[in-house]
Amino acid sequence: VSGIQRRSETSLKMVLGGIAEKMTGIVEFISGQSTITESNIEDTLKEVKGILIDADVNLQVTNTLISKVKEKAIGMKVDSGKKPGEQFISLLAAELVDIMGQTQQTLSKRSDGRPNSILLLGLQGAGKTTACAKLAN
Repeated sequence: VSGIQRRSETSLKMVLGGIAEKMTGIVEFISGQSTITESNIEDTLKEVKGILIDADVNLQVTNTLISKVKEKAIGMKVDSGKKPGEQFISLLAAELVDIMGQTQQTLSKRSDGRPNSILLLGLQGAGKTTACAKLAN
């Protein structure tokens, strides 16, 4: 694994880690259910949408993700040995991977020897400077 690939993995984990941290409480919305229904995941999906929008995820991507998760989750039986929230998070994670892509693309160096340019955008306090420092290392 190249240094560039490790740094991009670290940056991705940093971004997704912040989202994951915020999503830990959403599983409580559907706890104790044996079947996932539209009524018992509506609040959960609203919370997920808010978290993704706060994380600057594109609105169209967010809406697509919410629609896919809702379509697959409604009527899903909760597996024995799994909590409803855990199963929902597994479904959400699988859909996120599907949207972002199954394979990771490495950041390649320019062939002309000049440094790569990377544009970082985000709100104040979103972690742009930290991400830049991690990429530089």
